[in-house]
Amino acid sequence: TVVRLLSEITTPLENRLENVSTAQTAKQPVSLQSRSPLQLTWDLNADITSSLVKAEADFTALTSQLKVKNVCLEGLGEGLASSHQVDELEAIVHLILQFAYFRCHGQIDNIYQPISTRHFHHGRTAVLHPVTNASVQFIEQLEQVKRLDEPGSDDFLKRLKSMLNDTIAAYTDRKALCLKGGGVDRHLFALQQLAQQQYRTPDIFQDEAYTQALTQYRIATSGFTDAFLNKFTGQTEKSYGMRLGAFGPGVGEGYGVSYSIGRDRTRLTVTSWSAAIKSFILALHQAATDVITVLTSEVTAK
Repeated sequence: TVVRLLSEITTPLENRLENVSTAQTAKQPVSLQSRSPLQLTWDLNADITSSLVKAEADFTALTSQLKVKNVCLEGLGEGLASSHQVDELEAIVHLILQFAYFRCHGQIDNIYQPISTRHFHHGRTAVLHPVTNASVQFIEQLEQVKRLDEPGSDDFLKRLKSMLNDTIAAYTDRKALCLKGGGVDRHLFALQQLAQQQYRTPDIFQDEAYTQALTQYRIATSGFTDAFLNKFTGQTEKSYGMRLGAFGPGVGEGYGVSYSIGRDRTRLTVTSWSAAIKSFILALHQAATDVITVLTSEVTAK
């Protein structure tokens, strides 16, 4: 959604600048008239003023409880993906998020990832579910070993690398379906809203398969590449890119993760209401190390 919004803001400006450049080349006078912003004044009675003061106090009290942490995963970047023929580095990022959550909470849970559908007219986003059978099997298999550098671990690494390739392929296929408009979340939500307007609640919208899998996300994410962010911040490729920016947790006990993929590192901003955020961040570093070890191992996948 943010990507589409930025595009809709910048494209008219770029077109306008292009027209200016063309006109100047043709030596035609160009008028870019603009006016100063007009300050609006508001008439507020006592009740509205009191409500605003209370809203500000409630907002401050709520936001002060939100924990925000910055994480940098060194070595996890576009350079790594290029050197190991990984087309979808985000598949690795989301696998690490799943693995970290598993190590921190003892289970693999639902993850929200928005996918842009901007090639459709007025397209916004579809929801990609990064958790697949392949990713679950990889995590369960990797968790069985204590150390990946133990003697005689080559056969195990071969099996893990093959499973990692399967995980990336499953993610890539699912993303392709979403890009084509094959995501189900928005469609089902629209049907639910239509049903509510008719004072109906079909069984599907009361089923746990819907209420848990399609409405409750323990990890809510949003990601970009540094190259994309630098386009809008004016920073160079060698700079750190956009440092600030976060995605809030979707549920009270969950996490929000905003990530930016650079050349040699991936930066994440993690938010949560829970004190477990410290353990989750530690698990993120450990999971990244293990997954990168499998990816960069010299063994040939079976």
